[in-house]
Amino acid sequence: MKYTRCSCNETRMFACLPCKDLIRSSIQTVAWKGSAPKSFTFSLVLFFMKRWIWLITPPFVYQFLKRLAPRNRYHSLNELDKKIEKYLPYDNGFYVELGANDGVAQSNTLYFEQHRNWQGVLIEPIPHKYLLCRKNRSARNRIFSCACTSFHYKEKFVPIAYSNLMSAAIGLESYIEDPVAYAHKGKQHLEESEEPFIFGALARTLNDVLIEANAPATIDLLSLDVEGAEMEVLKGIDHNRFRFKYMCIENRHKETIMEYLRPHGYEYVEQLSELDHLFKDSRSS
Repeated sequence: MKYTRCSCNETRMFACLPCKDLIRSSIQTVAWKGSAPKSFTFSLVLFFMKRWIWLITPPFVYQFLKRLAPRNRYHSLNELDKKIEKYLPYDNGFYVELGANDGVAQSNTLYFEQHRNWQGVLIEPIPHKYLLCRKNRSARNRIFSCACTSFHYKEKFVPIAYSNLMSAAIGLESYIEDPVAYAHKGKQHLEESEEPFIFGALARTLNDVLIEANAPATIDLLSLDVEGAEMEVLKGIDHNRFRFKYMCIENRHKETIMEYLRPHGYEYVEQLSELDHLFKDSRSS
């Protein structure tokens, strides 16, 4: 059997699942969201150049060089965690992340846990990703498997079209008109043994989750990446009971989000990437 180095620096026969997800999601971002910015294209080229170097370098030489080379501590796509840190440059904070996936791939909160001693609430509706998240993240976090809905959603479960990072909820307020077709667009980026399918996730408001998790009334960061269902999630929060110093929200309709958040005491800060936008609590300014 021929063994090679995985992208996570381990020697194994095939790349491990998180590394496959990293490669696949990078390609997926370009394929689905259009042409990539120069910085992203450079990062992707650099990633594959490093991979090629790992394959040709003898193991003992590579291990020596690895100890000398500085390690990138950030995990987010488009360096969102690094960009957010300039607004929250302190230790011992509290985060809430929806769309936590396996807790590692493209995580906006893992850096703060590992290097800033933060803890918080992680929410992932896909069962096997939820279990990986529990395995990969600290026990100091409260980790939930559910789909967050508005206060007006009355069903017990939310149907979700599975396609890993392109999974989409069905029947919620969303900019994605056809979640099933959306999920099938991501089929090419799934594992060979995987297929898009529909499953039911327990429906809960974020408000109820935060109460159960005994979250503080003032939360440092809300990271929201729910593939189109951002408004549905925001409408399930009592904005007088829980406040977020900053919200990082992936969405395609910034104006709609701003129009909803403004009366609740939030203001727009800046665009962090093509689809990610930062908002802050204007009441605490």
